[in-house]
Amino acid sequence: MLITAKTEKEIIIDPTCLKSILQRIVSGKIFGLISWSYSPLGESKEESSIYRITCSVRISNDRIQDYSLIMKILKPDSTRNQADHYYYWKREALVYDSGILNQLPQGIRAPKCHAIEEHTDGSVRIWLEDIAIEAIQNDWSLRHMCDISYLLGKFNRST
Repeated sequence: MLITAKTEKEIIIDPTCLKSILQRIVSGKIFGLISWSYSPLGESKEESSIYRITCSVRISNDRIQDYSLIMKILKPDSTRNQADHYYYWKREALVYDSGILNQLPQGIRAPKCHAIEEHTDGSVRIWLEDIAIEAIQNDWSLRHMCDISYLLGKFNRST
């Protein structure tokens, strides 16, 4: 059974697929997907939409665990359909799929990619780790910004 959620356009998430993605994250067996919901992050654009998917899963007879994921939907765009275009519509999916983001220098990391799905309508969904942004928003001292600037400079020097 497919569960459909409507916003400006219809979004369909297959619960079997969602459970499969969650199984990659959860240590141990998932006995059932109890519930899930989504909320858009920012405004949907012609080329992409981003959603936070929150789920509750049963991981044993007496234990329910909550998880959240970020789902990005990348949509084909004929004006950005060349791989050498600076804003190629499929670029982010290809970068995650390449594994290069697993080789970033110590101190810098990208959200973990749990799955990349290509759909029959041509769109691509990237399922990412949901990073608790609140934890990193609290410390924007001058020292912290200098540390981040140093790491970004180090990264740019190595690429």
